[in-house]
Amino acid sequence: MRYILNPLTNHPALESEAKTNHRLLWLDDLNWFLALAEFQRRTQHKEYFYFLLEVWCDQQRLLALPICCNTDGRYWSTLTDVYSPTADFMQAQNTPGNLNWQLLLQALSALQPGWVRLLLCPLQKQQCQDVINSEGAWFGAKYSFSTNWQASTTSVEAYWQQRPSQ
Repeated sequence: MRYILNPLTNHPALESEAKTNHRLLWLDDLNWFLALAEFQRRTQHKEYFYFLLEVWCDQQRLLALPICCNTDGRYWSTLTDVYSPTADFMQAQNTPGNLNWQLLLQALSALQPGWVRLLLCPLQKQQCQDVINSEGAWFGAKYSFSTNWQASTTSVEAYWQQRPSQ
């Protein structure tokens, strides 16, 4: 396994994945995360660093996750904001959810051995279960930030088809 922390900057080498991976368009669009990182850097978290954490096996990327940390690298979190319905991995191949979280823990521990906290939010119920079922030195606390609106749908396409045209 190879672990990489790429800084999230407006670097032309970082390209959007939305063309090849059609889950949630914003979730796989690296440009969205680049813009979010730049917005947070300018307005909210000037002392934070923003990265794309990647896990590679041979020549294939297993997963990628936009994350951020404080200046000393001890406190990490998923790169989200109040409008993010979920935090999830950008993936090159499908792996079981609990393995993804286990790989994340291994990668962060290898790249930043002194890390103390990783805030994963917002997560859906299945994601929480996957974190709980993953192997590793996890100690977690699950709590709700809010009880905002949620849509029950089978896919993004089905959701948009159900919406009124107005």
